[in-house]
Amino acid sequence: NFCTERTYSWKEPYNLASAPNRKVRRLMEEENKKVKKQAKKEFNDLVRDLVAFVKKRDQRLARHKSEEKRRKAEKKKELDEARRLEKEERIRRAQAFDDSAFVDQAGLAAYEEEP
Repeated sequence: NFCTERTYSWKEPYNLASAPNRKVRRLMEEENKKVKKQAKKEFNDLVRDLVAFVKKRDQRLARHKSEEKRRKAEKKKELDEARRLEKEERIRRAQAFDDSAFVDQAGLAAYEEEP
């Protein structure tokens, strides 16, 4: 986001020193402020439009975006593969887990053999 640091004091339509009283000076200040704000907004929009125009036509930026997209896809693929392997490992451990020691401690082994 671009925002200029210029004050745009040259755009002020009124000279505050020529104000006859405080009320008129305040009105002049408000009008000057509006004019400067509008000029600053126009300049910022102009610069943003120029940047958008250049970005759209710059081949280096297009290559950078495609490279970044490729890197993200590779990283996502690696992450998905790591998750898949971890899930397979958890499933393998769960299948290989011998819970007979817990069942014997609870005395459930004798209960299961009765029927």
